[in-house]
Amino acid sequence: MKEKYYPQKSTHKPNTAILGVLVTLLSFGVMLSGCIDNNPPITDSFQYSFESGFEGWKIDGTDLSDPDINWSIDVTDEESYDGLYSVRLYLDNMNDAGKIWIEKQFNVTAQAHYEVTISYMFGTRDYGDFNLFRIITGATTDDPETAGDLIFQDDTGHHLDNETGLVWTTRSYTTTVHIDESRTMYIMLGVWGTWETARTYYIDAVNISIIPLSLEDAPDISGNWMITYYDWMGNSTHTQNVTIVQSNWTVHINGVNETLCTGTLMKNTLAPPFDQSEYIISDCDFGGLGISHIYVVNETSMITDLPLCESCNPAIFTKIP
Repeated sequence: MKEKYYPQKSTHKPNTAILGVLVTLLSFGVMLSGCIDNNPPITDSFQYSFESGFEGWKIDGTDLSDPDINWSIDVTDEESYDGLYSVRLYLDNMNDAGKIWIEKQFNVTAQAHYEVTISYMFGTRDYGDFNLFRIITGATTDDPETAGDLIFQDDTGHHLDNETGLVWTTRSYTTTVHIDESRTMYIMLGVWGTWETARTYYIDAVNISIIPLSLEDAPDISGNWMITYYDWMGNSTHTQNVTIVQSNWTVHINGVNETLCTGTLMKNTLAPPFDQSEYIISDCDFGGLGISHIYVVNETSMITDLPLCESCNPAIFTKIP
């Protein structure tokens, strides 16, 4: 099962890898229909401190066999950051693959884009930079059941040099979610075991913000465009004319006789150094060429994150007047 990793914006130790492309072109209440909860507040902000149990969150896990491993998720007064209780996650990761999490379902308006920020306190004893587990946190339209449904973030360490006991760290991740006719969104919080050892973590003081994004604020990229291809030296090799049709948040990039890709226009919530534009087109791989997204620099300029050919530089889109 292919696992998804979205390098979303995080206030905790963001990815500092260097993007292999130098881009020189680069110069809000929620109308929720409700949350699946006993007494859900109709608001754009939700808080959970687990003082009355799981407060509507459900327990889930995957890759917990071959061999079977011990794990548990419960509400405990053993440790807490806000109030008397927190959620404890225990994973004896002897199969080197376990993933456990809590999840919660929200009902939202169909055919809409939302910016979702998930913040919480994460209690960890993991120190240093080696043999750390990974954080599971994100929002998706799919009910997370397998590894391929999960969204992985940074590591579980508090990054102090020495073993100092439990340290509460602030975690915050922002992502953009496109809601289809299902009208449902799932938010997940948990850990992925990446080392054969037993570890215990705690989650407390969860804050979730769900903000609708207006299409009026998004760039209008419909029209005729020219794609310029470059070799690895940065020399232009050839061009291709395409037509882009934008229907709400869906984008179709059409060649002369074929659709090159169908993607989704989204607000860019990628972590540095991938936050190079306010909007991106996602899920647009140009027939399996492997690009992850296209940076929408503005309404007249775009650039792919990866090349569209072997031994090439990323391709540049220029709108034709």
